Amino acid sequence: MTQIFLSEIETLMNMETILPYFPFLSQIRREKLLRLRSDSDRTQSILSELLLRKAAGDFLEIRGEEISLEEAPSGKPYFPLYPKYHFSLSHTEGAVLVAVSDQPIGADIEHYRFVEEAVFDRVLTPNERKAMLLHGSDVKASFLEIWTRKEAYLKWTGEGLFVSPDTIDTTRTYMNGRFFTSSFHGYTFSLFGNISEEETIIQPFSQKDILLSFR
Repeated sequence: MTQIFLSEIETLMNMETILPYFPFLSQIRREKLLRLRSDSDRTQSILSELLLRKAAGDFLEIRGEEISLEEAPSGKPYFPLYPKYHFSLSHTEGAVLVAVSDQPIGADIEHYRFVEEAVFDRVLTPNERKAMLLHGSDVKASFLEIWTRKEAYLKWTGEGLFVSPDTIDTTRTYMNGRFFTSSFHGYTFSLFGNISEEETIIQPFSQKDILLSFR
């Protein structure tokens, strides 16, 4: 089963309002928060980990703050004591997403926004450009669907920014997984992995509910 946990950012948090939640965060996250300069980035960062801990706690039937969280050399976070528990984090302007599964998973979410056409040539394969043109008049929506699929695939492999996006062709069939794409309140998100669409559950949470889980 694959579960998708989504939360929109309703209120920005500064360091003063974030400090009470520091005991619930990993050391890596605390250090990142101290380096961030904008309230928007801080809010995205803390909600990402708190949402992950809530999702993991519910799945494993333990308290989310009790789970040890570490980061691989590639920058990908993982739970060392629960190697069979897989997850992927993503955030964009105004929202955070956590995908969890009993199989390796990659996820990405993007806010619906303007994209310059010059970007297309740098990141799309010829097949993807053809697919985008066949999508119809909403080129932006088509591009974001392709882009989130690329990001989800690279998070699944763990390669991330080490691989050029134009080397990933989301129109082809991958033997080791499949794509799942959907939308939510003006956001486009995609997953890649051994996913069954019928067993994929989307669960939205409010920012308030996430924070109340750690008070």
